[in-house]
Formats: sequence, C-alpha cells, structure tokens
Amino acid sequence: MKVILIEQVDKLGTVGDTVNVKSGYARNYLLPNELALRATKQNTELFESQKAELLKKNDAKKAAAKKVFDQIDSFPVNIIRMSSDEGKLYGSVTTKDVAEALTSKYGNEFKKSSIILGNAVREVGIYDVKVRVHPEYTAIISLCIGQSDTAIKKMITAAKAAEAQAAEEVQAETTEAVAESDSNIQNEEA
Repeated sequence: MKVILIEQVDKLGTVGDTVNVKSGYARNYLLPNELALRATKQNTELFESQKAELLKKNDAKKAAAKKVFDQIDSFPVNIIRMSSDEGKLYGSVTTKDVAEALTSKYGNEFKKSSIILGNAVREVGIYDVKVRVHPEYTAIISLCIGQSDTAIKKMITAAKAAEAQAAEEVQAETTEAVAESDSNIQNEEA
C-alpha cells in the first residue's frame, strides 16, 4: 500500500515521502496514529495544500525533541530496588520502569516504547540505555540500579575510578608504544 508520510517515521522516511508499506502496517499503525495518508490523488492534493503547515509542525516537534535530548543525554537515572546479597534483583527492571523513572525525574512524558533496553535487567549495576526521543535523536542514559542511594553512589564512584584507571593504562601504553617506535627509528638511522 502506498502512503504519504505526514510525520517523520523512524526507518521509513520524512515528511512528504511517498513510500510503499505493507497494508497491515499502514492500517494498524500509520493511519490510526495520523502519521500517513493513503496515496490517492485527493490525498496528494490535500497534502500539497497543507505541506508548509505540516513541515512547520514537524520542525516544532523536532526542536522540542532536541531540548529533551539535550536534557537527558549522558545523565544518570537511578532506580532503587530490593536485591539479594549477590546483587540479584527481586523481580526485574523493564522499559516501563525506566520510562516511569525518566518521567518522574525530568517531568516529560516518556513512553515505554521509546526505551531501548533489550532484555529486562535482573541485577544491580550500571547499564547504558538508549532512549529514542525523536527519529533523529536517540539519547544514551546511564541506568543505575541499586538497593539504596548510597549503594548507587558507591557504584558510580567505583565506575568512575575504573574509567580513570583504564584511561591511565591506555595513556601509558600509548606513551610506551611511541617511545618504542622512536627508538626503532633511531636504530634504523644509525
């Protein structure tokens, strides 16, 4: 089924694109959510008459999504859950839990469908989670799961120390490799 997109759709196209999609996808998702119009002559004329307005509306949504992206990108979100002494959670943390935590922290409404978590989290720790704010903006947040705020702070401190140590090791290896290559060059010249 051919449709005309009236909003940007991830992995499909931008406003004004005429795309061929499966009829079930069009009937059950695109058309009910007002993301597209059937590509008929009448709808094509209607789209052309409203194109400037639709582009302006899409740009406004994109600007709002950019603000949300800048607000949440690379920032931690903490979730407190009960767990065993080994770090196994009693239950799990799902996309719904992450969406609720983001909504309560930032005040914007986040849908669970915009959270890309993979599998449910079943252990305490720090995880990178993708949040699709707009088809063009996908933020990466640090999801910190622990038994209490102090436990989360200890995990974050330990993670930062490990990152610093890894950076120092990379710097030392780089310095050593440069020194070795300089000595090799001097030996070749002699």
